[in-house]
Amino acid sequence: MKRNPYLRTNLVLLPAVIMLAFAGQARAQSGYVGESIYLPAPSVPGILDAAGWYSDNTGAVSVSGNISGATVRIDSYFSGQVTVTCQYAYHSGSYKNNGRAYYYISCKPSSLRLNENNVTLDPGQSVKLTYTNSSGFDLPFVAWTTSDEEIANINSDDHAYGVKTVTVKAVRPGECIITCNGNTGTEAPTCTITVRNVPATGISLTPEKLTLQEGKSGRFECRMTPEGASSETSWSSSDEGVATVSASGRVTATGEGTATITVSTDNGLSAKAMVEVSPAPDQVTLPSSLQVTSGYSMVIRPELVPSNAMTGFEWETDNDKVASVDDTGRVKGKTPGTAVITVKTSNGKSATCKVTVKEPSEGMDYRNVSVRISVLEELIGESSSDN
Repeated sequence: MKRNPYLRTNLVLLPAVIMLAFAGQARAQSGYVGESIYLPAPSVPGILDAAGWYSDNTGAVSVSGNISGATVRIDSYFSGQVTVTCQYAYHSGSYKNNGRAYYYISCKPSSLRLNENNVTLDPGQSVKLTYTNSSGFDLPFVAWTTSDEEIANINSDDHAYGVKTVTVKAVRPGECIITCNGNTGTEAPTCTITVRNVPATGISLTPEKLTLQEGKSGRFECRMTPEGASSETSWSSSDEGVATVSASGRVTATGEGTATITVSTDNGLSAKAMVEVSPAPDQVTLPSSLQVTSGYSMVIRPELVPSNAMTGFEWETDNDKVASVDDTGRVKGKTPGTAVITVKTSNGKSATCKVTVKEPSEGMDYRNVSVRISVLEELIGESSSDN
């Protein structure tokens, strides 16, 4: 019997024809911003081995999937269509092949509404704003912004992202606009925040006294009553050769002495506080040398010139294996030898001390001494209870 050569050719080409036919088929779905759409895996003439999913507009949709299918989340409104492609591989018996399937996603617009559109607050008061989406879906990348964070801020900032509810806090008198932009295809809703002017009936400064080193800065906090009062304030110093003060109450020490800082409101109230400025040290000294027993510690106390100078200290050792030092000047002997301990003031003055670490006397290492002290304390306790 003679075989038909065309029959053989058709049998060989049949799988490829099936694959090409499927690669050309398309599926179309639509959804709202925030909605997740399920895409089924391609149907193949065999077993699906692998599937990779991607879109031609990653800014509009997010795609994740495998051989079971894919989930497409619409992140932002878009017109027209986004194409999601599934590139796959499959086998049927010993036959292996691959192909592509295309899915087309379109986006439907939805509208947002806020629970409040006009709010009046006193300084310090807060209001919670939340949106509802006509589609019912929460938004993945909604953006909340304020037109003036010095009048009202959002979650203690000038913006918030990806949350359904925010806290808007009034800061100072004025008016600003809170906008909720969800990129849903319609106009973003807004809320007008009006912050009232509340005159102060009382004013005070904390702390009552501020002690600073010459050249350093500190701050007085102005408190007004009632809570949320918003009177304008002005600041002054009785002696700018000693300390200056900014419009926010920040004080800079300019010279040794004392000065009075005064804050006044625009409705006639005032409060005062004292600033005492100590000079920076001209010199710092340490004992030239000291001894410490291995395992024991001692505190080195620097002396300043002039004696009323004020400064912070930094400590270091040149041999931590012999002796260590902490930020209070406490030196601990580790092993016999010598180490140089250096102290530096905040204005760059320094001094050194040579520390010699010696071996403890026989039976007097710190472990034995600790045990002896414990035993002695027990004996004293027992004697006291017997009496």
